[in-house]
Amino acid sequence: MDNELIKLKEEVDLVLYENQQVVVSNQEEYAKAGDILKTLKNRKKYLEDKRHEHTDPLEDLKKQWIAEFRLLTDPLDKMIEDITGTMKTFYIEEQKRLNEEQARIDAEALKKAEEENLGDVDVPVVNDIKTQTGAVSKTTAIKFMNFKVVDESLVPREYLIVDESKIREAVKKGIKSITGVEIFEDVRLGSRNY
Repeated sequence: MDNELIKLKEEVDLVLYENQQVVVSNQEEYAKAGDILKTLKNRKKYLEDKRHEHTDPLEDLKKQWIAEFRLLTDPLDKMIEDITGTMKTFYIEEQKRLNEEQARIDAEALKKAEEENLGDVDVPVVNDIKTQTGAVSKTTAIKFMNFKVVDESLVPREYLIVDESKIREAVKKGIKSITGVEIFEDVRLGSRNY
């Protein structure tokens, strides 16, 4: 651990130790607890400022690197999206064509079996294109169920999420009643130096 961090930890440990037995049973103790609270908040702010001294330059550098690499990866992402879309379209259309071909072959086999009074008939199976092997890759189409919302007003309530930020904003503006929401007075303690 860095020497500066060791010193800061020792200071925090001392502040915590000195203030571990806070009792509030009268106005004098309430005022003293407020002083302790302010001391702790000041110490926390000091530590946050110290952390920012060390981490902000790193965060700025990280953001620069991310931006630079995005200039390289965004065109690749766009091309990947375009090719994936083209392949999906082809797969869906080709699978539809193969299904129609299989249905035609099945119908012909059934007709032949009925005309020739055959019990069992071997029906050739049209191969699908689920997996295709190229020179450097094997591509497999994986079917799964997906969705898109087409009419939000018809979506059942169990799939909706309460927007707490809108409720908080309404309460701040003075709304006193919202169905399904308990609005109550709460207390936040502020402290400042004088």
